[in-house]
Amino acid sequence: MCEMPRRINVVKNLRTPTPIPNRGTKAKQLGRGSRDQTPKAIQPRSPPWRGEGVGSPSYPPPSNRISRCEIVSPAILFALMKQPIIPYRSNLTGFARRLRRKMTLAEVLLWNQLRRKQLCGYDFDRQRPLGRHIVDFYCKELQLAVDLDGSVHDRTREKDVQRHGEVEALGVTHFRFWNYDVKNNSASVLKKIEVWIRAEEIRRGWPRREEPPFIRCTRATRKERAKALKKFEKPTPSPLQGGERE
Repeated sequence: MCEMPRRINVVKNLRTPTPIPNRGTKAKQLGRGSRDQTPKAIQPRSPPWRGEGVGSPSYPPPSNRISRCEIVSPAILFALMKQPIIPYRSNLTGFARRLRRKMTLAEVLLWNQLRRKQLCGYDFDRQRPLGRHIVDFYCKELQLAVDLDGSVHDRTREKDVQRHGEVEALGVTHFRFWNYDVKNNSASVLKKIEVWIRAEEIRRGWPRREEPPFIRCTRATRKERAKALKKFEKPTPSPLQGGERE
């Protein structure tokens, strides 16, 4: 009988395990209790996500560069400060949205002078809910509210005084103007608001802020103004001389 050849299992690319260095060998050579005094190379560390790696020996802060905190203007710093949130009733949101669609002529004229930070560079909102009431215009940074009153408020003076006190109790400065003053002498109304804003900047230690460059009036703004002027063709008389037409 013929014998069958035996199969030989051959392991290819057999790697010999690398010897693990003995940790105590170097300590025995140097002596017990001694340490290796050879200087080690300083490994460069990546700088942090902010700044220039302050504290890293391989990345000293350059003296001819300015950090990010120094180049931020004070006007941006106090604008980024957290403003207090004034609570209000949730059911006033929809009512305020409807009031924005049906603004009076005086509100449209004053809004065209306040929108887009045209007054001293501060942002104003229109028909803003505050507590139990809705003010015509409100600046969150200054906590300034502006309301425009018509002849109807001659018969509701007691409620207006109570409303004024409740708005002031929220820490908001509340200004009230007649619609007649806005329609016939809006410059004086804006001047009164500007004088208060400049005094408030000095009181709080804020830098003087200027209004941004002139922005061309958009088509939507022109349509809104034309619609309001068509509704009120003639300027209404003074509240002291027969009242205003709402």
